Order: sequence, then C-alpha cells, then structure tokens
Amino acid sequence: MALSKLLSGRARTYRPGFLARMFPSGKWKLTLDPKLSGRIRLSQGGDVDLSCLDLVSVSTSKALLWHTVEIRARGRTDNLSSLSGDASEQLAADLHAFINTHLFDLIGTETDHLLDVDTRLRAITEGNRQYLAQADLGRAIASVPGSAAAALSHPLLDPQLMPAGLKASLPASFAMLTDPGVRHAYNEAFVAAELRKFQPFFDDLDGRSFSDQQREAIEGAALRQCPVCLVGQMVEKRNKNGTVFHGCNQFPDCRHSEGVPAQSTAHLHRRA
Repeated sequence: MALSKLLSGRARTYRPGFLARMFPSGKWKLTLDPKLSGRIRLSQGGDVDLSCLDLVSVSTSKALLWHTVEIRARGRTDNLSSLSGDASEQLAADLHAFINTHLFDLIGTETDHLLDVDTRLRAITEGNRQYLAQADLGRAIASVPGSAAAALSHPLLDPQLMPAGLKASLPASFAMLTDPGVRHAYNEAFVAAELRKFQPFFDDLDGRSFSDQQREAIEGAALRQCPVCLVGQMVEKRNKNGTVFHGCNQFPDCRHSEGVPAQSTAHLHRRA
C-alpha cells in the first residue's frame, strides 16, 4: 500500500475471512490506528499494543493451507495465520508503511538530536578510514539519545518511503542512511584505496607474484551489495551440510541467498 493512504488518519482493521475465523488460528484482529501514537493493537485472546520502535521484523510464510504474517518484537513473536497469499502480502506491506510513517514523524520532530546524529556520522565517515557496514552506522547512531536516533537506526526503516521534503531537510551525512548507493560507493572507494596502498605487497608476496586467478580474487574482494534489500552485503556462508552459498549479512531481516557456481573463481573473503 502507498504510504499516503496510511496518512489519511483512518484506522484500518485486519482479520481472517469468515470461514477462517472458525479455527483457533484465525481468532485474531489487528488494528492500525494513527491515533494510537506509534502502536499496533493486536487482539488475540486479549488486547496488546505493540510499539513500532520495539518491532524488529515483519515477514510472510506459507503453510499447507494458509499464509502467515510473522511480527517479531523485542521479547515476543506473534503469528497472524489463516490468510490468503494476497491478504498476507497486503498486511505485511501495510504494517511496513505504518511503522515507517511513525519513524518519519519521530525523525522530523527532533531536529536537535539530528544534529548530534550528524556529528557521529561525520566522525566515522570523514577521511574514508574504514569499511562501513550498516551495523557500524547503527552503533554510531545508538549513542545519541532520543526517539529520532532510535528511528534512524530502526531495522525496518525504509528510506525509499521517506517523504522527499523530510529527506531534503536532513544533513548531507544522512545520505549514508537514506541512500544505499552512497554507502556502497563509499565502501568501494575504501577498498580501492586499500588495494592501492598494499599494491607492492600484492604484486610480490615473499618474492612470488600472484597468479592471474589470485589477482582476480583480490580485485573482487569488495563485498557485493545485496540485490534485494539494498542495505546488506553478500557474504560467504555454509549451511549445516557444509554447502557454501552467498547470503545477505542482514539476516534474519533479509533472507536473500544465492548458490555459488561450481567453477566460480571469484571469492568473497569475509564470512558472516
């Protein structure tokens, strides 16, 4: 659902269809109400209000008959089952939009703390001194008090939904948070600078030059951006059977993974 539709001020209620409500798993109701001040009301054997700031992930899954929306918060997990595929995708999208609407409100109302966030971001980005993962930015922001900092480091923050006016009002350093391409370019520049710095070492390691295959691996050392979430990087992992694959380092928030071609000569040199 478009973000603007959830800014109308009207409450929206979600529940399974009539027949699904005859089963225990279908006896729930969820309300997204802008008047609840950043809270989601879930009725499932009793009413509970879930704070948007406490939510860490929203995902969908399919069982034998029904689809389920899983809402994970700090200290609890709620499964909203007995939904059709379309209904589960719509609910997950509306939850995502509702949460981001609240996060943007917090960011736009605490301008003093935004200046503190700007100071922390510039301290770790100026000079291109280190490779920056999303977690590095999150730790820098977490040191700033206030709800705006909590919103900026929220795992469900989606910069693509951010209103253009709010994005334009943020300090330039915030592009590291709001534009995944900026951080990706920053990290590529850092890796390129490090390769140039240590080029003599790579060219003649202990008197032995690298082979073309080894050089190709070194030049491809920069982590590739996840094509799904556009936030994490693809890193080498192994499953319980020992099979190597590439997965997003933002797991479990992003579950994208890719197989590794048997004849691949390019390797990622960082493990999750």
